Amino acid sequence: MTSILVVDDSPTIRTTVEWLLSNSGYNVRIAHDGLSALNALREFDPDLVLLDIRLPHVDGYQLCKLIRRNPRFAQVPIVMLSGLSSRSHIQCALDAGADDYVVKPIQDEVLLNTIQQQLSRAAQNPTH
Repeated sequence: MTSILVVDDSPTIRTTVEWLLSNSGYNVRIAHDGLSALNALREFDPDLVLLDIRLPHVDGYQLCKLIRRNPRFAQVPIVMLSGLSSRSHIQCALDAGADDYVVKPIQDEVLLNTIQQQLSRAAQNPTH
C-alpha cells in the first residue's frame, strides 16, 4: 500500500486530507509541525510527502530542503500545500526541492491527480 505523510498545522486540513487519502486507498501518517514530520519520516518511510508551507518551528520550505538533503528521502516526491498562491511562493517551494504545488482550499480531484502524477513519475524515474 502506498504511504503518504501529511504535514500540516491545521487540524481541519489534516483530518480532511487524511480521510480523503485513506478512502482512496493510501496509508496515511499525520504530522502537525516540522519536528514531528522529521520523526515521522524516519518511522514511516513514506512514498510521498504533502507539506504545508506555514508550520511552527520549521517552515515547509526549510523542511523540504532538509528532506532533500537526506539521501534516504531525497527522491521521495514532495507536494507543497498552501493558501499562498503567488508565483514567488510557488517558485520558492520548487527551489526548495518540491515536485509540485497545490493551492488551498484543496480540491479533492486536483490533489488526488497530483499525487498520482507524482507517484507515477517517481516509479518511472527512481533517480528523480
